[in-house]
Amino acid sequence: METESKIKKIEDKLNYINGIYARAGIFISIREITNIFILLVASIYLDYSKTDLKEILRKINSICNIEMSELEEIFKINELESKSNSSDIYADIMNTIISFKDIDRFAFIDYVLENRFYYETSYSLGRFSANILGQVPDAKLLDAYSGNGYFDCDYLNLNKSAKIDGYEINKHSVDVARAINYIFNTQFTFSNKGEYKNCNYTQTDFLTANLKENYYDLAFADCPIGLRYDRNNISTIGLASKFVKNNVISIPWLTALKIENCLKNNGKAVIVSSAGSLFGIVDREVRKYFVEKNLISQIIELPENINLYSRVKLYLIVIEKGKKDKNIKFSNISDFVIKERRINKINISEALDEVKNNFVEIELKEIERNDYILDVNRYINNKKIVVENGIILDNIAERIFRGYQFTASQIDEMYTTDEKEANYKILEVSNIDNLGNIDNNLKLINSGKKDLTKHLLQNDDIVLSAKGSNNKIAIIENINDDEKIIPSGSLIVIRVNKNKIIPMYLKAFLESETGQMILNSVKTGIAIPSIIPSSLMKIVVKCPSIQEQEEFVDRYIMKYELYKVTERKMNKYLKDLKALIDQI
Repeated sequence: METESKIKKIEDKLNYINGIYARAGIFISIREITNIFILLVASIYLDYSKTDLKEILRKINSICNIEMSELEEIFKINELESKSNSSDIYADIMNTIISFKDIDRFAFIDYVLENRFYYETSYSLGRFSANILGQVPDAKLLDAYSGNGYFDCDYLNLNKSAKIDGYEINKHSVDVARAINYIFNTQFTFSNKGEYKNCNYTQTDFLTANLKENYYDLAFADCPIGLRYDRNNISTIGLASKFVKNNVISIPWLTALKIENCLKNNGKAVIVSSAGSLFGIVDREVRKYFVEKNLISQIIELPENINLYSRVKLYLIVIEKGKKDKNIKFSNISDFVIKERRINKINISEALDEVKNNFVEIELKEIERNDYILDVNRYINNKKIVVENGIILDNIAERIFRGYQFTASQIDEMYTTDEKEANYKILEVSNIDNLGNIDNNLKLINSGKKDLTKHLLQNDDIVLSAKGSNNKIAIIENINDDEKIIPSGSLIVIRVNKNKIIPMYLKAFLESETGQMILNSVKTGIAIPSIIPSSLMKIVVKCPSIQEQEEFVDRYIMKYELYKVTERKMNKYLKDLKALIDQI
């Protein structure tokens, strides 16, 4: 009870100080933490009836590397030793600590307030991830980028028997992690090496650290966004060279490779990742590796704005070694959030219930058919879309390809206004309106000796915008025999087998509400949603009998022609009205 009372006093005082600064709009960078913060450690579990005061200061000295003479001067050790009343000694030490003018800056405040500012795992993400890992008796847990050790407190609150190894490159963060875990976990005992019973923090680069194989039961990695690595300095990651040889793979998957080697045969890991790692082409081979080895148990989409340091959309990749089922579960907890002024928090109980009871389970074979893309919305949305008389687009297409990827400098070099000099025209997205009409103002180019024949458009080709949220769709018509039109790289061309599906019918289906949902479900990318041909060819489209298609197309053309006639009349009436107004 005495210890709890002391903790409450510290919390109340720090809350009060932080509140003053918060109301003033002052938030200090975590980088300004100083080692003096760690002096706070001793004030919480002081027991003067059993512990010699100098012994306590020696513990502080070992934790934060502050000289004993300096500590004795700060705490006025000579004056304290002359006092016999433990409450007076405690009050004097507390007054000394609270007198530090920078006490409000320390990360301890962030932890107490559950507001983990800047480059740290947020409170709700840490608690949620800890629950996803679950309780394993006497678990050995690896924290790959441990930072200030906040996640470790989260997991120890769930499982007091765990033993945690944290790896962090920043020395200040290592010091703070030792202090915070000393404060919040009473089982910690000091040893001469500066290690603790439950947590051992090592200041090093996790990616280059030498770790024990098949050692850990659990692992957690809140991967730093934008972290760069030297591909020549990751020899400790056995399989990394296989995937880094030709491409630079992302940090989450590089971390996953290292963690896989460290986990026991039934081990489990949670890795925080950005969206790009789930569908980016540079990670395709490493995703294939993890899928084919059946190491991924779940992908979870997280709510937005759960970290103050970044607005990047985050996901959890859950790795499980030794899993038997040949599926991956996909969950979206974006809506299970408690919104606050500066940061959102995961509603942990509801989110855990959602992940447990309301997921979409996808067979590994379907993941393979989707080119090892692990985007959550692709699979969740697809499961909700039912296509009557459906058929895979690739089965009715003769060819699906991307337009020619012109660079801006290439177009500048090839561009001409002379029709006689030009040997190609370029069709761009800007030439197509939202109804699929194509204007005649196509750029002329002279490609010189560059042969672009394989990219030529043909009549009845369907062209589809490959990038952006607006799906523009058009049918190529009335190309003359001597006319050569090349689609730009921002377009995808679908050339169908007209014995199986009528191009106009397919265009109409893709423009329908169901068709738009399907197209949106295969888009990847956050800033600029994009469709790639390999994903497009695997979508399911409606394909009834040719007779049904012909009947629909007849009605479609009739309605469309009526619309065009009405549009021309409206334009004429608008022109007449404007002419009348101009007579005033």
